[in-house]
Amino acid sequence: MKKLWPGVLIVFLMPAIISSCKKDRNDEPQIVAEMWYFDKVVSEQFDSTGTVVNSETDSAWTADDYLALASDGRFEILQDGDRLVGLYTIENSVLSLTYNQINNANQTVSVTTTASVVEKTPSKFTFYVEQILTTGKGRVTLYLSK
Repeated sequence: MKKLWPGVLIVFLMPAIISSCKKDRNDEPQIVAEMWYFDKVVSEQFDSTGTVVNSETDSAWTADDYLALASDGRFEILQDGDRLVGLYTIENSVLSLTYNQINNANQTVSVTTTASVVEKTPSKFTFYVEQILTTGKGRVTLYLSK
């Protein structure tokens, strides 16, 4: 089941990332202010009336799966060996992640993904990303801890 979640998270958090693009070493977080480790991820699908029609929970994460927030506004997500770096902000309970990806025309484009922050304490960080689907909506909620 763990192999399913990186794909689900990529769909919601990191659409169309092509791992073959070269990473610039300057994209790495300089000073890690917060290191968050994945505890569990809950994926839910809702029908058009808002009723949950499918729900799955994955809690098979390791210390190699994390979200690092640097004091210089950069982030790094590592999940199942897949790495994404970019810039982040947290304002008014909204987490914004901005990163580069390669589009279908093989051009680098900047993408911003937003997530709603449910809880952010010194030891817990919970947020979710929603996406409108043809049959309703999908939500992935990420539960992280230090």
